[in-house]
Amino acid sequence: MSESRLAEFSEIVDAVYAGSQSEGSWRAFLESIRKATGSSYAYMAYGNLHDWRRCTWLVEGDCRAVEDLAAIRSDYLDLSPFARLPQDAVITMLELEDSGNKVAPEFYSRVVLPYGIGDIMGTNFIRQANQLATFRVGRTRSACRYSHDDIELCRLVLPHLHRSWERASAGRDPAWKCVLSEALKTLGVSVMLIAPDREILDVSSTALEVIHTHRELIAIANNRLRLHRAPDERQLESALGCIASDPSVRSQSFVVGASTESRRLHFVCRPMPNQVFIDAPPCVAIFFRDERPPQPVTIQTLRGLFGLTTAEARVARGLIGGLSMAQIAARNDISRNTAYGHLKAVFGKLGVSQQSALVSHVLGGLASLGRE
Repeated sequence: MSESRLAEFSEIVDAVYAGSQSEGSWRAFLESIRKATGSSYAYMAYGNLHDWRRCTWLVEGDCRAVEDLAAIRSDYLDLSPFARLPQDAVITMLELEDSGNKVAPEFYSRVVLPYGIGDIMGTNFIRQANQLATFRVGRTRSACRYSHDDIELCRLVLPHLHRSWERASAGRDPAWKCVLSEALKTLGVSVMLIAPDREILDVSSTALEVIHTHRELIAIANNRLRLHRAPDERQLESALGCIASDPSVRSQSFVVGASTESRRLHFVCRPMPNQVFIDAPPCVAIFFRDERPPQPVTIQTLRGLFGLTTAEARVARGLIGGLSMAQIAARNDISRNTAYGHLKAVFGKLGVSQQSALVSHVLGGLASLGRE
């Protein structure tokens, strides 16, 4: 790699890692890769492989070539020769043609010809489950085709894109999601993740149970959240509107159901910023619960939230339930010394030194998950 090419590569890598920071943007990466490859434009997309209209798009460069991009999103998966490439394959449109792979005529008529595109180079750097993350660079017809050096530059960037993407996506570990789901279930709190247009992206089993129980107040219709009473619907619309229009809004809360009714639902709406594309509109997490008493704390919740062993979690749960150490030892068929040994380990993990502080710490930690 030449000295000038090395400098370009270094700039691109720096931009890649800046993209995963809360203050950064993937646009710097796109602009760097566009310039380094002599491209007219560069774009990145991330979204649902089965519904490309719901993906997030970022574009840099000569936007005239992609100014009508919204109009072709719905056709992208069916028409693009790149969408079905395996992960990390870097190839150009002209290479596909040279190797005998047919490019859909509609792709030419709707994308290539109207916008004067001569060649496209692309790769899918994340392809898992139904999620796809991809970036493309394009040149006009008057420019030469992409060279081997251009393709190799993109390949060298891929490992850094993987690491940066993992950093940007931190906190979405399925195991951690299960722990939080169990904790919310313990509190009797339902959770639902919705898009700005109210489309439901995810919903907990507890939420489905509560919706069924209170179907006179709340429903899911056409995969969208609906509240039956007009005053409740206005409250929800107002809460979502505040979150969408003001990034500084941390939460909105309201109560569903008439004040004279015994069955009411308490709602808290919180924005969930897109962790991969900073500029994307936020989804909204909706937490709600009725007025039934919370369930007892489970062993699984204590283990997951506080890193306790099963034996330690049993001791902690016993204390939360108001049992003495003697009762805990008898109930778990262990000696008092063993029970106190587990208690000492729990103290160490939770950073407390008294039984009352332990109970307060655990209940406070659980309660904070349901707090506004």
